[in-house]
Amino acid sequence: MARPIKNGLDYFPFDTDIFSDRKVRKLLKTHGCKGFTVFSLVLCEIYRGKGCFVLCDDDFLFDVSDKLNIAETVVNETINFCVSNGLFNKRVFDCERILTSASIQKRYISAKRGKVVIDTKINVLETETSVNVAITQVNETDSTQSKVKENKVKKSKESTITSNVLKPIEQLSIEYLKNQRVCNAVINNKKNRIQDLTHLKTRIKEFVKTLEERNTLVKTEEDFASHFRNWHLKSKEQKTHNHTDTIPLV
Repeated sequence: MARPIKNGLDYFPFDTDIFSDRKVRKLLKTHGCKGFTVFSLVLCEIYRGKGCFVLCDDDFLFDVSDKLNIAETVVNETINFCVSNGLFNKRVFDCERILTSASIQKRYISAKRGKVVIDTKINVLETETSVNVAITQVNETDSTQSKVKENKVKKSKESTITSNVLKPIEQLSIEYLKNQRVCNAVINNKKNRIQDLTHLKTRIKEFVKTLEERNTLVKTEEDFASHFRNWHLKSKEQKTHNHTDTIPLV
């Protein structure tokens, strides 16, 4: 019988500069060591369970309270403070009662080498970046200029929503090879020196292996195609250079 796929992590990085984070310092000042302990346990439950999020229902509040021997009311107040303070994403918490954040999702994707798909309902990587840009622009300009820039950010945010799902590299490679028009264009381009579809599949397989070894994230099919083209030409040139170096002079 096949082993079940494990979504969670056995460990996660604990940043050495965590106490330089103003959000964490505010948590400590407001809720003390108990508050920080609750926050730390929630992080452990997130990474240990689903990997990048956890459902904050009554059972979860009880479990945290029971493990730490802290009253549920204190646990609930601490979590609500963490949400309002930005340690967890407020939009996702208000809509789904789920605790997550952009930094949590980034660490999880990095640990899984990009081989994950985050549900669009809880994916905050793209949307949180757009919101931060909007806030920065409002603070740096007067009210008239800020309205113009907010509109630009809003359009940028809308255009990036469709790319919220991070597809596994293997899936991107399969979709790439299914696109007959793209494959024919690559094969017919003499500069690529790809003989046929079998040769192209071999190169794609080598490319995927390289991405996994380097922990490189590729979000879209367009990114995959662009990265593959650059990698293929560069590695081909390197092989040609190495081959030339070994030719004896006669």
